Amino acid sequence: MKVRILHLIAIAMSVMLLALGGCGDTSGVSVSANIVPTYDGVNTSDVDAVQDMCPSGSLEYFADHSATATFSAYILNPAITPSVTVYIDGYTINYASSADSPNAPPIQTYAASETLSFTVAGSSTAQMSGTVEFVDLIRKIQYIEDLSSSSYQSSANYLNNYVATYTFEGHTDGGSHFTFSASAPFEIGDFDNCQLPTN
Repeated sequence: MKVRILHLIAIAMSVMLLALGGCGDTSGVSVSANIVPTYDGVNTSDVDAVQDMCPSGSLEYFADHSATATFSAYILNPAITPSVTVYIDGYTINYASSADSPNAPPIQTYAASETLSFTVAGSSTAQMSGTVEFVDLIRKIQYIEDLSSSSYQSSANYLNNYVATYTFEGHTDGGSHFTFSASAPFEIGDFDNCQLPTN
């Protein structure tokens, strides 16, 4: 039976300082994101790309692998800017194979729009969480198909390691536009998810 390795990895990458005032105004807000990969409610960065038959005779759970993104923001100079509303408008995900997976197949960039917003006030840090894509079914299936080519390689159970780097785009109620990044590593291959509810 395949061995399932569960590990929770959440990396916060800090980001962009946004100028909110006119020329010479040093006020702004710092925005960052923390990415936690999840699968059917379980925090895991093991991305299952193969749907197997379980001992019970039913197919194991097989769906998009998502992530919880927790956005944090604080105002750099609340005396000048007492309140700011931050809007997350969309994001892209770029996938890069890790150094220990030099012959892994490329995974196509993912892009999505978003409609998330939260308000930052005073000297406190504001947070908001939302569900974002991590590795969808299309990219899982394509990954396995690519491995059937002699051009790419993997370890046992189709395993390779990658880093998913998110680039978020957004704006503030003051009219400033911004981008910032966050990353999370993951392993993709054939994992045993028969303990999860079926589709």
